[in-house]
Amino acid sequence: MLPFKRSSRVGGLLREEISEIIIKRLKDPRVGFITVTGVEMTDDLKSARVYVSVLERQNTQETLKVLNSAAGFIKKEVARDISLRSTPHLVFFEDKSIAYGEKIDGILNTIKKDAKNPADPSNGGLAPASRGSAPASRGSAPASKGATPTSGDATPESKGE
Repeated sequence: MLPFKRSSRVGGLLREEISEIIIKRLKDPRVGFITVTGVEMTDDLKSARVYVSVLERQNTQETLKVLNSAAGFIKKEVARDISLRSTPHLVFFEDKSIAYGEKIDGILNTIKKDAKNPADPSNGGLAPASRGSAPASRGSAPASKGATPTSGDATPESKGE
């Protein structure tokens, strides 16, 4: 059995070729800076879903309309450069994975910032440990940041975290 399906190999080849065609041969000024992020082929190689990412997000819908209207031209150019029994029908879609990744990155950065600034007014002015939890010390003084641990276990302060 082959390690990859033919449709995925042809999809990768189409992704490279479509990128080159859009950058070098498509002369429409409405198409800004875009990246072809992926191509999903049907198993019979008759249809391809082309996923693109647009740098200027406010122009995404217009760019997709332009690309879908230029699909015939792009298909003709692909047929000229790649020899396939039949050139697949191309349909362009927005790749939402980059926007999703940026959203997750923003959430992680917010969490990281909140962890560094626990007395931030945005979280009610309370440190994360003091929100309804029991008092930290019961008869013993809290360890200072530069103190060495008394037992053999390492604390987060001694690890440099």
